Amino acid sequence: MIVPEIGDTGAGYVVPVGKHCDVFLMYDSHLTEWCAARMGPHRDVVADWARATRNQRLTLAFSTHRNWHWSWYTYDKDFDTDNLRYSGLYGKPHPRGPR
Repeated sequence: MIVPEIGDTGAGYVVPVGKHCDVFLMYDSHLTEWCAARMGPHRDVVADWARATRNQRLTLAFSTHRNWHWSWYTYDKDFDTDNLRYSGLYGKPHPRGPR
């Protein structure tokens, strides 16, 4: 992984996104297929960042962006959110309104 010389910027720590708000993980997980190690770049991006920041003696943390499946997404027809194939990412389709 190509990472800029972060230490040259005067930074003391790095905090990239570890889990997107749609529950797509930037690390490898046996709990879901929705992760960067199995889709997209097909590698554990978190592990890459961890190695790069340790090599530069920086502190590393990861942010978790959360959402609430029940009300956050639109579950209308013709959206991926209404397709059971994507329920591992968006949650199971359901009608709008209070739970």
